[in-house]
Amino acid sequence: MKKADEMIMSIPSDVACKLWGVDMGPTNVDIHTDDGRIFNVCLTYSKGNLFLFHGWSNVTQHLGLSE
Repeated sequence: MKKADEMIMSIPSDVACKLWGVDMGPTNVDIHTDDGRIFNVCLTYSKGNLFLFHGWSNVTQHLGLSE
């Protein structure tokens, strides 16, 4: 597992509800960046929260995101 995958990003349930109409969203999403790249990121649902997980590290590296 890459370090960025250890710092998974939570999607608040109210945001998931606005995006997908339910608290629990899809199992994966495509993230489009301004420079035209598309990243497929898996989502995981745990303890009432939805998280960006596998593939998120590719997004953070591409965008130069850090803690």
